[in-house]
Amino acid sequence: MKTPTEQGVYIIRSAHGRVLHVGRTTRNAHGLAGRLTAHLRGKLSFAQAYYGGNPAALRPATYQYIVVKNDRTRALLEALACGTLCPAHTGTGRLGAKK
Repeated sequence: MKTPTEQGVYIIRSAHGRVLHVGRTTRNAHGLAGRLTAHLRGKLSFAQAYYGGNPAALRPATYQYIVVKNDRTRALLEALACGTLCPAHTGTGRLGAKK
């Protein structure tokens, strides 16, 4: 299945199903596809904090996403998902804050 280029909210889970990260797209021109590709390439703070930016370490992870066009709804859904799922990484921007 091809990841959409629209904006949305996504969840990254470990190979064992643990929620590692919840995020949303904000300004990526390629939407969900661009954001998840950046994660897979180890370019974002989540990948840096948990896998040292090593793209191969993220390969066993699974991804879920939902397209959400409205900016405010996207932000609220991300907040709800973070509060409900308690991901290991909440996008604080602080590197090295291991699980």
